[in-house]
Amino acid sequence: MRSVERPEGRARMLAVGVWLALAACATAQDFTYTTNADDTLHLTGYVGISTDLAIPDAIAGKTVATIGEQAFAGGSFTNVTIPGNVVDVGVRAFNNCDSLIGILVLDGTALNLGESAFESCDNLRWLSMGAGTTNVGANAFLCCINLTNATLGATVMDIGPSAFSGCGGLRAIAIPDSVVRIGSDAFNSCTGLLAATLGTNIEQIGAAAFRACNRLTNVVIGSRVAYIGDRAFGLCGGMRDIEVAGDNPAYACVGGALLDKAGTRFIQCPAGKTGSYVVPDGVTRLEVGAFEYCSFLGSITLPSSLATIGEYAFNNCRGFGRIVLHDSVRDIGAFAFQECVAMTNLVGAAGVTNIGENAFLLCNRLRSVSLPSIVEIGWNAFGDCTNLTSVMLGSGVKRVASCAFTQCSALPSIVIPDSTTELGAMAFKGCTALKTATLGAGITSIERYLFDGCSRLAEIVLPAGVAAIQAYAFKNCVSLARVRMGDGVTSIGTSAFMGCTNLVEVDMGDGVTSIGTSAFMGCTNLVEVDFSSGLTSIGQEAFRGCTRLNRIVMPPNVDSIGWAAFSYCSALTGVYYQGNMPGTSSAIYMSSSHVVSYYLSGSAGWSATFNSRPTALWPQEPADCVNAGVKTNRFELEIEWPWGIGRDFVVDACEDLAHPTWVPLWTGTIASSTAYFSDAGWAGRPVRSYRVREP
Repeated sequence: MRSVERPEGRARMLAVGVWLALAACATAQDFTYTTNADDTLHLTGYVGISTDLAIPDAIAGKTVATIGEQAFAGGSFTNVTIPGNVVDVGVRAFNNCDSLIGILVLDGTALNLGESAFESCDNLRWLSMGAGTTNVGANAFLCCINLTNATLGATVMDIGPSAFSGCGGLRAIAIPDSVVRIGSDAFNSCTGLLAATLGTNIEQIGAAAFRACNRLTNVVIGSRVAYIGDRAFGLCGGMRDIEVAGDNPAYACVGGALLDKAGTRFIQCPAGKTGSYVVPDGVTRLEVGAFEYCSFLGSITLPSSLATIGEYAFNNCRGFGRIVLHDSVRDIGAFAFQECVAMTNLVGAAGVTNIGENAFLLCNRLRSVSLPSIVEIGWNAFGDCTNLTSVMLGSGVKRVASCAFTQCSALPSIVIPDSTTELGAMAFKGCTALKTATLGAGITSIERYLFDGCSRLAEIVLPAGVAAIQAYAFKNCVSLARVRMGDGVTSIGTSAFMGCTNLVEVDMGDGVTSIGTSAFMGCTNLVEVDFSSGLTSIGQEAFRGCTRLNRIVMPPNVDSIGWAAFSYCSALTGVYYQGNMPGTSSAIYMSSSHVVSYYLSGSAGWSATFNSRPTALWPQEPADCVNAGVKTNRFELEIEWPWGIGRDFVVDACEDLAHPTWVPLWTGTIASSTAYFSDAGWAGRPVRSYRVREP
């Protein structure tokens, strides 16, 4: 059955069609603009409704020459046409135009596409650039993830950094012969790129220019290329060969890999290379990322000429199990062998003096390392090498940086030589198999978290030069039973021994002046603490939960005890203060219900209670006189004094105990727990007795 269209319906359709046709194209009146100094126009925005944006050649008789910063950013255009008279498209001019599908740049003169001009136009499909465009700015088409077809104009000279980076849909790119420079990361992560033709006049290819183009199969370096940046073709997993024009004076191809012409710098092995590779003799340096992600190589042979292994050189080479160095190798750069998960042995590292940060991170099958010439080990260098069981450091190592061996959970022992002056924070954190650690005389500080979580470490002897034990240094060392500190240690940091549940005895020497917050918190087996004579402050919760601690002798100069310092010490019955009542926070004995604070006669500030617990006069024991005897022309004895450092004492003599007359011979002050007395007048007397008393 044939339908008959009514005249009024047809008229209505024609009217709508005319309106749509008018609305389809932008008009000059839809643009906002300012005037440039040369009387040309500078577009600043758009107030129309068209989705097909054709930039006009002129408005009101004046040439449109420039497009301003963010002029059309976020617009809902589907197509953009830029005429040949426009010489500059400003920064982010069309940024985030999510509906944009196509861009047509007409022939013109000296057009500059500014930085981020079309960045993140997620639905952009095609780009056609006419003659006249000279510069594609940095990030110009960054993350235009659906761009599949891009034609560059025959006059383009510069492709800026990250210009097409992240354009994962791009399948092919032909770089015209006019191009001189390709910026760093220009095509980085163009993961769909199958082919890239490089123009004959390219002189510079920036770092990572084609990195992670993992479907790109080959590339030909022209004769005029004089500079190629680091990792320019790295992580191209589909690429097996890099070709170089034979007459290029700067670069050469050996076995499909890129080297400098002199043959001393090995620059790039394609990540798709399979089988084995022999680095040519004469190479002295592997450049950054030289074999990065070459996971299909089963073996790599290095020459005896090699001196430097650059950063990321073998990063994520998961195929080879063994690498043989020569004595010529001195430097191993940062991340050089990161995640070489199949590598079990590092052979021939006798000449290595420097290892960079993360150099062997996550080499979790590496079993042994011998570094007789090492001087410096960088941050996290062997982090998470969970099967490392043997580390030998030579006598010349000066610096072991923070986290150097963190989480090496199979390492049973370590010897740090006397030459080492820096042992960084967390260097052995989480080394759960570590039983013994010998620290050299050059160590002056036990840094933060140094042995945190070393659950099998049983004993530690600190070098005499150590001045500080930093926060968390031995936290959760649950097997640590004894700690001996030299007289040089002056401070114990926050939570330094927190959770050391097997710790029984701590000898602080004579230098410690401060004990930090929670320093020994939760040391549930701690029975005895020998405080240093110079101690002045004890931090809050310092001994909280030390449930076996029963008796403490407090040095005379302690003037500050923090909140809950001895809380939850259920076995604590006596704290013996050798000085005046110290200043304290509240609740230092919280839930330690059996404590009595004892004080010496003559000390100040004491009352019937102290911090809500009873006090009592210290039941003084007599001084002990030991090591008494006749020496040359004198009598000597050693006095062990229990009543407090800094107190005065008197030595009296008597020649007839049946009719005692005591004569004072010497008055002194106790400087430590013992004092020495000698009597040169002893000779010639048949009997002489001595006593020690307070004045």
